[in-house]
Amino acid sequence: MPLGPRPGSLPPIHLDPEPLDRGWRPPRRGDQRWSASQKLLVVVAILLLAFGVILTAGGFAKRGDRAKTYAAGQVVDVGPFTLTLERVEITLQPKAQYNDADFDKFAVVAFGTATSKLKRPTAVVLDPALVMLENGRQFKARMQFGDEAQPPSTLAPGLTGVPVRITAEIPATWRPTGLLQVGVWQQKYGRQSEEMADSRKNWGKTQTALLFWCPVTRMPDRTN
Repeated sequence: MPLGPRPGSLPPIHLDPEPLDRGWRPPRRGDQRWSASQKLLVVVAILLLAFGVILTAGGFAKRGDRAKTYAAGQVVDVGPFTLTLERVEITLQPKAQYNDADFDKFAVVAFGTATSKLKRPTAVVLDPALVMLENGRQFKARMQFGDEAQPPSTLAPGLTGVPVRITAEIPATWRPTGLLQVGVWQQKYGRQSEEMADSRKNWGKTQTALLFWCPVTRMPDRTN
């Protein structure tokens, strides 16, 4: 009996009339060709992984930012003044009925005191202060000196024990815990613009956040 396949058992062979590309090499065992859709899925997976790493690290914080944390009641040197924060009050504010851009939020107010280190009246940076959640997400806040209805935003030389308020708004999706980090950016004295030769020296914001772990009291919710 003759060996080999029976006539008609193999598929027909089609010859390509075009000349063979000199750069062509036969595929080796283990080679795998990726389709365009497979390549796209790989790129998307890499982007999602990178995005998840960024969120885990605390969001899109400015590169180089650092944080120092303190217990409530500690006295911390900010630069032009010392600061201590004692407590935080939060109040739920529901979304305004006729404002589509509004959202449910917590109004945050931190209370503390400051003591001036200045020897002469000097403008100091008060904004932005900040609130930081447990996941590292930051929210800008406003710091004010004094307890008047419209407290000043400057601190004169020689003042001690000046009341301080730091106010902010954070989304109501945050679940209140016993503590909240509130603070300010450390300041440094020097020229604030390297591009301007005549830039005067002044106090300016650094990349170091000084944060107090403040006990939280939830106030009665507001209603529309």
